[in-house]
Amino acid sequence: MCTETMRNEKSSRSGGESRLASFRGCVPRRMNCKNGCGAGIKKFCNKGTFYLFLWILWLIGGTLYYSYVNDLGIATGFYQAINIGYSIGYGYPREPMEQNWWFSSFYVVIGASFVGVALCFFADKIVEDSQDWFMHMIEKQQYEIDTAPGKPLRVRAKAFIKFNWALIRSILLWCVWIAIMIIYSMLSVKWPFSAAQYFAISTCSTGGHMPIPDDSPLWLFGVTGFFAAIGVPLMGVAMGSLGALLMERRDDMDDMKKIIEAEVSAEEILDLQRFGLEDGDGEIDKAEFVILCMVRLGTDPRLVQFISEQFQKLDDDGSNTLSILEITKGRVSCEDLRKLGQSEEYRNSRRNLVRNSNSAVSLPSRSKCREALR
Repeated sequence: MCTETMRNEKSSRSGGESRLASFRGCVPRRMNCKNGCGAGIKKFCNKGTFYLFLWILWLIGGTLYYSYVNDLGIATGFYQAINIGYSIGYGYPREPMEQNWWFSSFYVVIGASFVGVALCFFADKIVEDSQDWFMHMIEKQQYEIDTAPGKPLRVRAKAFIKFNWALIRSILLWCVWIAIMIIYSMLSVKWPFSAAQYFAISTCSTGGHMPIPDDSPLWLFGVTGFFAAIGVPLMGVAMGSLGALLMERRDDMDDMKKIIEAEVSAEEILDLQRFGLEDGDGEIDKAEFVILCMVRLGTDPRLVQFISEQFQKLDDDGSNTLSILEITKGRVSCEDLRKLGQSEEYRNSRRNLVRNSNSAVSLPSRSKCREALR
């Protein structure tokens, strides 16, 4: 999918006839190859792989310490590294030495940090899945239509699952993880279901209320350590997802409209002037009113100021307007847009999304491009 984009990069920049694959920002793609596939891989390696590497080093370091300093052996040492690092608190093996207390305190802080990192990665993934603002908006409109009170329960349930799949997926994965822990503990320790589920859930929640027996075989310590190592951050993500689903509100749009309709105060106008977002001529034009509403809805005025500065950077001719060539930095022309709008791939990608929507969204066009876009 990315290879074709890179292959046509040279021709699109040199003014040659653009091909559909060169429309990187228009055709929906899972991987953004704006700077080439290497940039996406580099970003992943600099972030996800880096923290994964640190987490593995953290596990290895703790395992070696508890295995050899406490003379527990590799399997039990790994179990103890997870037990201490995630602050599960099984109570066995015990730490009688003062040097362990200093190391373990530091080890707990690092372990808690990795759980936080896992939650941050999940939040980033949610944002990443909604980067295509057009598709996200249409999907949300369709979701509100399909979950209206008059719709059949089956339709509402299907729409709810589809729209919230990223959240539901993490909850299902956690349930599968808990089920596996229940099964292997029932088979190995001969616990009843009630004790096994208590062990699994309290382990992943770092409660540690139901440890495995002290005389368990070494392999069971190793297996429990592995499932706890993955299960603790997984449960954190799952509980965050469950909270997001329970706190879902349908009246957000109405609340935001009320904020916009509220009376404008003199302080708000002065604040806009202070950040250079209103020119002080005594009149509020349409652009300044939009800026005021953005700030009212919680957008940081400094971010709006940055957007204004970005506009000035793109405005090469100082006309206070941006041509298609300026806003795309020469990569897309009006003719390119016309070809894209007529392509079957682009139309098919949007047709299913807007079919049942009450309103359509169209990109604003400049006057000199209107004839080309028809």
